[in-house]
Amino acid sequence: MEKMLNEVIEELYIGYVENGGTGIFDLGETIGNHGQDPHEVGRYLVEEGLVKFEQFRPTTFVAAISMHGIQKIHPEYINTNISSIISILGLNGGRMSLMEILRWEPKEFQRAFDLAKVLENNSMIDAQYTHNDVIVNLTFRGKQFYENNKTT
Repeated sequence: MEKMLNEVIEELYIGYVENGGTGIFDLGETIGNHGQDPHEVGRYLVEEGLVKFEQFRPTTFVAAISMHGIQKIHPEYINTNISSIISILGLNGGRMSLMEILRWEPKEFQRAFDLAKVLENNSMIDAQYTHNDVIVNLTFRGKQFYENNKTT
């Protein structure tokens, strides 16, 4: 069962990265290949917070991976990006464009938005969202994190 869940979450993660954090994916075939009911597995994924934008269609389950799902399958994705964001903000001070910090194209805005939400929910940044960028500033907690983790 765990193998099937990891395969499903990995499939969503790959789609997330390849499609700039957008798009929902039909998981019915992958789940069905393991002899499981897409709706039953879909309910589990929703209850565990591993997916977002879920849709229970008549014969399948469609969803996108959540940040919690990414944290479960690829924690290094979140940890590495968050460390980079905080380090660059700490070194440069002031407000900066998250898209500029990450050197991402506009098509990857959703990925930047999702990371900003993680940082904002952990009180590490203040964020101002625009239609294609996130302007971020370290909070007191973010500055503390930077100071405690910077390399000398």
